[in-house]
Amino acid sequence: MDTMIPSNSETYRSARVRSLTEKGQEQYEETLEKYSSKLRSIGRDIDKLLQEVENEAPKDQRFLDAVTTDIKYQAALYQDTWNQLESYLEGTKTFESLNETYSRRLIAESVFMKIKHIGALLSEMEEVKNPSTCDSQIKATEENVQASIEQKPKSTRSKKSKSSKSAGSRLSSASAILIKQQADLEAAKVRHKYMEQESELIIKKAALDANLKLLNSQRDVDEAKTRVKTIQVLLDEEEDGSEVSSISEEVTRQRTEQFVRDSCEHLQQVNLSPQVTEREIQQVTSHQAKQTNENSHTTMNVDAPAFVPSTVNIRKKRQGGTLKDEIFALSSETEQFIVREVQKEMYGPGIQSLQGGKQLPKDSTLLPLSPVLDQHGEGSVVYYGFEPGPVCILVET
Repeated sequence: MDTMIPSNSETYRSARVRSLTEKGQEQYEETLEKYSSKLRSIGRDIDKLLQEVENEAPKDQRFLDAVTTDIKYQAALYQDTWNQLESYLEGTKTFESLNETYSRRLIAESVFMKIKHIGALLSEMEEVKNPSTCDSQIKATEENVQASIEQKPKSTRSKKSKSSKSAGSRLSSASAILIKQQADLEAAKVRHKYMEQESELIIKKAALDANLKLLNSQRDVDEAKTRVKTIQVLLDEEEDGSEVSSISEEVTRQRTEQFVRDSCEHLQQVNLSPQVTEREIQQVTSHQAKQTNENSHTTMNVDAPAFVPSTVNIRKKRQGGTLKDEIFALSSETEQFIVREVQKEMYGPGIQSLQGGKQLPKDSTLLPLSPVLDQHGEGSVVYYGFEPGPVCILVET
């Protein structure tokens, strides 16, 4: 879409600009460089002529004629090249080309001022050399130079020439454009400076964001490791507790069985009972294991040595009293505890009946066994229990 150029210039107000393609932009730059190079070369030749005229003393007529011819040629060549460049720039109709037009026009004005200055110097030299004969020629030279300076560019699109515009107004317009471009340049420099600082901050912010994401990821990994470690420790503690509990129960059962065997062996040594069966040992063991489970909060030293009850030779210690008194006197507290617990849980009703002088109930599991007399015939003890052997339950008859 075409866009009106915002400018105080009449050309800017009436022209519309366009955008070039990449290929068109390349062609535009090549053409601009070609004309610029040619104008610079002509400008250098004009500077050389100006230096010769300013530094050299008045010469003969041939020198003046040669310099006059050269300056006319260079002025015409520069004017023709500039007209072609100006027509091309105005025909391109881009922001860049129109700005370039006014910048180049300012440079052309300065070159034309040099040409006018050379013409004035030549006129002075001619007056000094021949003040009476060369007035007409000097006047013609000045008119030609002035015509070259004031000649207006031709438009390739048959636009009306702005001949009414003076050189001073063109210079003022070009100066205004140059000032505006300079101001835009300074503003662009300031924007560029802050854009550099902003880009640095953006880079730092991106680095900080990346470090923050990395830190959050590491935190998640550490939290997961901590949770796994905590759960593993709890599981290990639970397994260790289960192993200790199972070991304690097994040790308790084994020691109870050993205690029952040792107790029965002790009774056998004093010839008070026959061999205790495995079934009866298991009954007492299960009873002890049950009490251990009920008192699970009790701590046991699993490394403690096995309990071994003390044994006493009843025949060596017997000095007086009945056999029953000596047996109960020599029984340990643990043996009495086992007897009481077994009597209470397994044979409670039958024992109570026997101790009360009553008959055994019909459903009683106790059976009377053969009484055993002591060696001196002092009383007798009747064993009640399961066949084929007793469980150390004594009732005096």
